[in-house]
Amino acid sequence: MLDELGVEEALKFERMGHRMPGIAGVYSHATEPMRQSLRERLQQRWTDLMGSRP
Repeated sequence: MLDELGVEEALKFERMGHRMPGIAGVYSHATEPMRQSLRERLQQRWTDLMGSRP
């Protein structure tokens, strides 16, 4: 689902409790605006799914 929502790689790794390998792990990191955006996208997904229930 994270791929469907277009979540950035650094944020996906953080959510799964992993470290990014290689040089990306040094220079990439999740920021608070990225986290907030993900919360909003997940909330919207939840709202959409609940609205389509019979």
